[in-house]
Amino acid sequence: MKLHGFVAGTALVAALTLTACGGSSGGTTGGGAAQTLAIASAAGAELKYDKSVLEAKANKPFKVTFSNKGSVQHNFLIKGKDGQPVGGVPSNVTTAYLDPAANGTSGEVTLPAGSYEFYCSFPGHEAMMKGQVVVQP
Repeated sequence: MKLHGFVAGTALVAALTLTACGGSSGGTTGGGAAQTLAIASAAGAELKYDKSVLEAKANKPFKVTFSNKGSVQHNFLIKGKDGQPVGGVPSNVTTAYLDPAANGTSGEVTLPAGSYEFYCSFPGHEAMMKGQVVVQP
């Protein structure tokens, strides 16, 4: 049990290392691999993500790693231009949530250039838990 927590924690640290320090952009992992972006519900600030802006490259897959550090269920969804989810963690289904202390759950999405909103769809959370994914050409 403790080893599983250590492995999950190590994976989260590795994912966070790939994101820009203090900012919200993702790094490209060499060799054409998917970009990895990490985000978490902020510990101690129940209805908040730890980043408000994420950056990705257009038409290249990027992987979002989400950890729920809160005390209630949360998720991470990206709204498409039509307002419907186009990707998310744990899935792009608006009623799929991560339980508290769920660490390092990932989802992958590819988007054209533009600006997209990300949010938590748990009832009442979207007003505070939201941000932008800026997809650059």
